[in-house]
Amino acid sequence: MFKIKNDPSKITKIMLLLSIFLLCLWMLMGTFTTVSWFTDKTRTKVNSFVIGDVSLEVNHKVDKENGNFEYEKVDSFTKLFDDEALYEPGYTQVVYLQIKNVGDVDFDYRLAVNQSDAVLGFNQEGKAIYLPDYLKYGVVFGKNESVINRTIARASAENNMSLADLAFNSFAGQRYSLKPGDIEYAAIIVYMPETVGNTANYRGDARPSVTLGITVLASQAGTIDRL
Repeated sequence: MFKIKNDPSKITKIMLLLSIFLLCLWMLMGTFTTVSWFTDKTRTKVNSFVIGDVSLEVNHKVDKENGNFEYEKVDSFTKLFDDEALYEPGYTQVVYLQIKNVGDVDFDYRLAVNQSDAVLGFNQEGKAIYLPDYLKYGVVFGKNESVINRTIARASAENNMSLADLAFNSFAGQRYSLKPGDIEYAAIIVYMPETVGNTANYRGDARPSVTLGITVLASQAGTIDRL
């Protein structure tokens, strides 16, 4: 019969090595967790697509160089609007979209301009300026690009109250339908009316701002109201 003897020095060494191993493992995990956390924060979603039983593609017109425009696909992170725009009475932004049915069933869709991350400013009287309250948006749809230019879009929004009074996060007018293979175009305008006065003229370091994107709601024909 054998008898196992306790060796305090060996136990101490084993415990020390185990402690060092666990410390290194903890530091390694902590490092990777920090890197992942920062990586997850590099992009912010500005566009939303709610789709049911259809295949939808949305593209936007981009000035590639010297007035040569091409359409590029829009995803949740695409910056359609200029975040650095300095709005003043009469200032207008226009975004041109191409909406395609790339599936094999008819679908209905609706479109809205959404806003988020609004920063308050203050005017010379010390009253808060919430920029979305002073902006309007409108959408003009067409089967070809010739009917959605900047001038037509702005005039339509000014003359059509259903467009001129659209609030952010509300859908533009009725639903629109596309058959498989069909393409439709849209011009979205966001502008500050000329009637806005000094109440929206900020003072101080806090510049009123807002992040704008789009929401596209689409579903198989006849079912969009269920979404």
